[in-house]
Amino acid sequence: TSGAITTAANGTISLTSSGTQTLGAAVTAGGSGTVGLTANGATSDILVNANVGSTSGAVTALAGRNVTLNAGNISTSGNISLTGTAGAVSEAGAGLLSGALLTTNSATGTTLGNANTITSFNASNSGTGVISLINTAAPLTITGITQSGTGNVSVNNTGNISITGAVAGGSNNVSLTSSGTLAESGSGLISGALLTTNSVGGQTLNGANAVSSFNATNTTSGNIAFINTAAPLTITGISQTGGGNVTVNNTGALTTSGAITTAANGTISLTS
Repeated sequence: TSGAITTAANGTISLTSSGTQTLGAAVTAGGSGTVGLTANGATSDILVNANVGSTSGAVTALAGRNVTLNAGNISTSGNISLTGTAGAVSEAGAGLLSGALLTTNSATGTTLGNANTITSFNASNSGTGVISLINTAAPLTITGITQSGTGNVSVNNTGNISITGAVAGGSNNVSLTSSGTLAESGSGLISGALLTTNSVGGQTLNGANAVSSFNATNTTSGNIAFINTAAPLTITGISQTGGGNVTVNNTGALTTSGAITTAANGTISLTS
């Protein structure tokens, strides 16, 4: 597209192509109107070179291969769904995502490294490629991540992170970084190889986690609490400078290969 496409309140926009779809001008739906972008064909991409959005309606992009945000943002107060059927979902330029639940599906990785502002995240990847998200909205709820391919999983949020669904890293490493707290609730759990966590204010990971290694850092305040159900568990290091305690409980053998430290008055409890 080279001319703007807009609707008034609650109008729907649907753009379907048989090849690569390049958005060179704004696509905007008013009110609760939805925006649907579809590029059919195994080598067809969706290239977001201009802003795409709705006031409160859902925005979806389904490409036969890649969904790439270049200069354009995708924004709504509703949900966003991005699918790179045989390829990747990525931010290659300054474009970023702003919305409620972001759902991504990719075959060769999801790489979203700009200052995104979403409230919930659900991702899956099936082939070679990482799942990576940088976000700046507090809190961020992770409703589920499935990495059935080869590539690490990393989420970095400015603000608290709440995990309410399974983060399944497969045989890959998982890294969660929050400028606030990290917490699991409901069916929240983490599985994978090495789990690395960073928090400010504490981390409470008491779901049925199943990782092979654990490394944690916490500052300012709060405890580090971790329950795991995979044997053996290797603790590669824990740094607790927030004044709180460290508690690790594993179902099975537990070994340490790095230092475990707390500040004054902090207690360390390791149970296997």
